[in-house]
Amino acid sequence: MLSPSPDNGPTSRLAALGRKAFRRPGQPKITLRTALLSALATLATLGFLGVVGALTGSQLLVAGFASSCVLAFMLPGAPLAHPINVMGGHLVAGVCGLTVRFLLPAGWFSAILAVLLSMLVMALLGVLHPPAGGNPLAIVLAQEQWSYLIAPVLIGALAVGFFTWAYAWLAKRIRAGGSDPIG
Repeated sequence: MLSPSPDNGPTSRLAALGRKAFRRPGQPKITLRTALLSALATLATLGFLGVVGALTGSQLLVAGFASSCVLAFMLPGAPLAHPINVMGGHLVAGVCGLTVRFLLPAGWFSAILAVLLSMLVMALLGVLHPPAGGNPLAIVLAQEQWSYLIAPVLIGALAVGFFTWAYAWLAKRIRAGGSDPIG
């Protein structure tokens, strides 16, 4: 039974057990503070996309943007989480997905080829962003139109990229002031 104590209460013991059970070599340590701030940044980002989508009648909330938030806000210093990678990766993947969608017959094989093409082009352009890899799959399987590149891809990529930049900028400003709530 867990009994609370000043230094090692039930919450601390549970957290320690979780770290011990799920910790793997190379896994970055994420503090509770970082996780909470990341959750708030994700709420702001996806909330913004949800509100703008509702006001414009566009579906701007797609799975890839949620994945981008996890990467960008939990690991803001990671090279694949930089705003240029977030925006560039989603745009490149969107263009690749739409190109394959209009050049090849619909099907699972075309969807896979679209993902592979987006991986190659993102790597060649230096804007690799793993969460964007789902965009071409969704585009080909749902048979999206070129307008999908504007909404949700462009609008969402710009929004997530902006919030990623703002989060990193705020973290840097706070660190310069002597406090380090992010990371």
